[in-house]
Amino acid sequence: MDKTAYEILGINETATEVEVKKAYHALLNLYHTDNATGNKEKVTDVILVYKQVMKKN
Repeated sequence: MDKTAYEILGINETATEVEVKKAYHALLNLYHTDNATGNKEKVTDVILVYKQVMKKN
C-alpha cells in the first residue's frame, strides 16, 4: 500500500497550514543532502506531496 501525502508528511488530514509547513520544513532539514541522512529522492517526494497538500488547503 502506498502512503498518502499526509502520511509522508507525518500529519493528519485535518492539519492546519502551519502544521503542514512545520512538518515540511522538518522533513527537508532531515533529508537535505548536506546532512548525514541526506536523500535526494526523499527531498523530491516531500516537495511534491507538500505542493499537493497545499493545493487542497
